[in-house]
Amino acid sequence: MTLYEFNQLEHDDKLKTVWDLGVFIDKCATKLKRCNLYAIDKFFVEIEIEPETNQIIKVNSFKTGRFWDKYCNLNDNI
Repeated sequence: MTLYEFNQLEHDDKLKTVWDLGVFIDKCATKLKRCNLYAIDKFFVEIEIEPETNQIIKVNSFKTGRFWDKYCNLNDNI
């Protein structure tokens, strides 16, 4: 599946695809939201969840860019 094909899916079909094909990569959390990051083929999908209700807020798909930044620990001294 390509990023373009994924983006053409309806919301529920995107979630089913993530559950069926996605490989969990990482998570991050703030007081306002939790995010889970998955990989599908050659792109990533971020699922945003509202912590109090445990409801999915948004599904973001990307290859690179600002969504990726929160998963990179820029304080590591490599």
